[in-house]
Amino acid sequence: VVRVRLDRAREDLASDDVKAAVQEDMALAQRVGVRGTPTIFVNGRLLQTRSLDGFKQIIDPLLQAPAAGARTPRAGR
Repeated sequence: VVRVRLDRAREDLASDDVKAAVQEDMALAQRVGVRGTPTIFVNGRLLQTRSLDGFKQIIDPLLQAPAAGARTPRAGR
């Protein structure tokens, strides 16, 4: 059960701090290519195709990488 204090939520939404945080999040989303929801990243890589093949394209090379810092192809490249 999730309980929300509506009075507190309204105050927070009107807060300059919350407005600034939302603007920062929106700017970050725009910089990294988020165009809507859901947007999926795997190890910092934007999933271009939301399908099993799309996931495999990103995950399979990671599973085969010999070391944690190994370079893998980026999605969409």
